[in-house]
Amino acid sequence: MLQFSRLRGPFPSAENSINKGNKESFSMKKRQGDTLSTGHVLLTQLTEQTVSSRLDSTKKPEQRYHYEHLQKIFQDHVKDRFFSLWEMTGKKDGSHLGYIQFSSAPDNKNVEVDLSLCDFDQNERIAALALRRTAHWFFRKHRGEYFLETWLSPNLTAIRLLEKAGFERVFEADGFVRYEKSRQHLPLLALFMFVFTLAGFLIGYLSENFPLWISIGILAGILPGAFADKLLHKYREKKRK
Repeated sequence: MLQFSRLRGPFPSAENSINKGNKESFSMKKRQGDTLSTGHVLLTQLTEQTVSSRLDSTKKPEQRYHYEHLQKIFQDHVKDRFFSLWEMTGKKDGSHLGYIQFSSAPDNKNVEVDLSLCDFDQNERIAALALRRTAHWFFRKHRGEYFLETWLSPNLTAIRLLEKAGFERVFEADGFVRYEKSRQHLPLLALFMFVFTLAGFLIGYLSENFPLWISIGILAGILPGAFADKLLHKYREKKRK
């Protein structure tokens, strides 16, 4: 499930001062995880050490409450193999934009994503790019067939964000829309057609009967390719259930 929420409650609503007041603790590379970059956004994978360090270095009550909440998130997911927490910051001014969190779904088949933004409407485009980038990181790190999926009430901004991030609309029920994103595979039909057409091209070139063998190669690629695509589709449907 992908839950959309604005930064409020335990998260600062527009807390740019978090970065401006603690630049030293924000630059502790040794205590941070991976770092990704996309467009105007820097994505930093936070660790429990990073959050603890920031908590120790700040005295403002609202910031301490914020980092204590992040600490609790880490404690709640200590045994979650899919858990990761990403911080979005602006490259130019270091402004705090929000968080992206990955964690195991209750069924342990799919992965939940929680996206929190300071300004949902203003940061829609950059959040979509950040979500696409971190999703790519997730599928590269976890080699199995997993789905990032979401149920959300129809919201044009959230839907645009999901579609820009590469999520596909699956179906709608009870006033909620389901979107999901899976690992991107090269369509087997295209792969088979390429291989068999290339083989037909080479045979046709050697046998001096070029048109015939090109036609045979294309037909030979379509049949097994379409069959393989169908099997892959059934396999993904089975994994989805």
